[in-house]
Amino acid sequence: MSVVSAVSSAADEISGETVAIKMVTRIFAKTTLAKRALRELTLLRHFSNHENITGLIDVDGIAESFNEM
Repeated sequence: MSVVSAVSSAADEISGETVAIKMVTRIFAKTTLAKRALRELTLLRHFSNHENITGLIDVDGIAESFNEM
């Protein structure tokens, strides 16, 4: 079983900036998949002020079972 993700482009309603929205499904199906997602979030937050790396704005669990991000 693998993680399925999709990335979309949208405009932030507050700042008007173009942002990337990433939806990841089956995030907690295996411990390894959850660790990869956590690693990605940690790195995005760490490099948030770097001019060449996209920063992290928000993380939201959208499913009642919280199996998607």
